[in-house]
Amino acid sequence: MIALLGVLIAVLSGTGIYIWWRKLLARRAGKARKA
Repeated sequence: MIALLGVLIAVLSGTGIYIWWRKLLARRAGKARKA
């Protein structure tokens, strides 16, 4: 049960970081495109 919870937290945090990273890249690309 505890191991399952640990895996769930790891997946959620990993997904959150992935989404944040995509937003960061998109924002950086947008700035470069405007400039």
